[in-house]
Amino acid sequence: MKPFLRCPNCFAPLSEETKTYRCPNGHSFDKGKSGYVNLILANQGRKVEEGDSKESILARKAFLRKGYYAILKDGLIEALSAYLNPPFVFGDIACGEGYYTEGLALSSPSSSFVGIDLSKAAILEADKQRKAAGIANLSYVVGNMDYLPLLDASMDGILNCFAPIAENEFLRVVKKDGYYLRVLPGARHLFELKELLYEEPRENLPKEKGLPGFHLVEEKEIKGTTNIPNEDLLSLFAMTPYFYKSPKEAKEKLERTPSLTLRVSFVLRIYQKD
Repeated sequence: MKPFLRCPNCFAPLSEETKTYRCPNGHSFDKGKSGYVNLILANQGRKVEEGDSKESILARKAFLRKGYYAILKDGLIEALSAYLNPPFVFGDIACGEGYYTEGLALSSPSSSFVGIDLSKAAILEADKQRKAAGIANLSYVVGNMDYLPLLDASMDGILNCFAPIAENEFLRVVKKDGYYLRVLPGARHLFELKELLYEEPRENLPKEKGLPGFHLVEEKEIKGTTNIPNEDLLSLFAMTPYFYKSPKEAKEKLERTPSLTLRVSFVLRIYQKD
């Protein structure tokens, strides 16, 4: 497989060595203990604690690894199987602790996958899990979405799940006729949790469908219901924006709730590059 990472200094291809990534112009980047690499430069505006916190990442890991969002993971695997023929190169942009990235990599062992996230805590957790599971076709990178450390037109497809987007960078790194999978919350995703926390819960507003340089080829809703006990409810709460927006009284109410049946609803949009 050809290199797909690029040097953040000079934009030349990065080649993987035993302990480093190195470009032809002599720039090198050491691997972390588990194998990940940090490709954020100081002038790219990254703050020390930018990205999801360690506490949020551990909450996501505790919740997702119990399979509550497995229907979304399965839907993403199904989409990859429908639109991409292996071997391909696929990037998960804002991959978090790697739950979906890992599932996708396992589904296509002859393909190459890269997970990129701004949060070093997220990448550390993701890469520890990758190493423990022995997944050889997956790499993790600490990277800034606005300065993706990926070569031009190097990705057959990318995923962006519940995260902001960087339209110009996505357009740059995806090959012509390649795919972009975007996951958004459905209108009433986790609505019962909102009803518990807020006096006037609101539905999630739909995002604009148009995306310069891409055309929408499919949109589908992936939904279900699940009963979540208190311990996992608190993990779910800690990994959502509600954790920072809810008043103290709402948090205390949630702590007293033994379990809650929630609807989960995801909108999967599949775009193809023009």
